[in-house]
Amino acid sequence: MNKIFVTILFCVFSFSKPIEWSFEQEFSLQKDELMLAKVSILDSTKDLTMRWTLFKKEGIVILLKYNGFNHQFILYPDLQRNQFVLKLGDLGSLKDSKMVLVFKSFEDKKAHFWIGIQGDVSFLME
Repeated sequence: MNKIFVTILFCVFSFSKPIEWSFEQEFSLQKDELMLAKVSILDSTKDLTMRWTLFKKEGIVILLKYNGFNHQFILYPDLQRNQFVLKLGDLGSLKDSKMVLVFKSFEDKKAHFWIGIQGDVSFLME
C-alpha cells in the first residue's frame, strides 16, 4: 500500500512545475503612503493603488483599489493569513492573471511587502 502511495505521489510531483512570475518585487510603505501601478492586460490599462492605514495587534489594514473597485482586508505576519490574491483578468480559465500580495514584516513604522504577478500581464509600479 505504501509503495502505491509513494508512486502516485512521485508521479504528481514529477509533472508539476514551479510558478512563473512575470513580475515580482519587494517594497515598503509608511502609513497612508500610496503605491501606484499600471496593469496592462490584453488591450486595456487599469490602475492599481494600495495603502495601509492601521497596524494593531500584529494585523495590518490594507486599502486596495483596482479597476475602480475598492478592497479592504487585514493581513497578519503568520503563514496562514499573510497574503491576498487578486484576479487581474477574468478569462474563464485556470491560467487567469493574478496578483499576489504578501505581508512580510513591520519594522520602524514601515510595512514590508512582496508582490508577484502571474500571467500574461504588463505591470509597472510608479
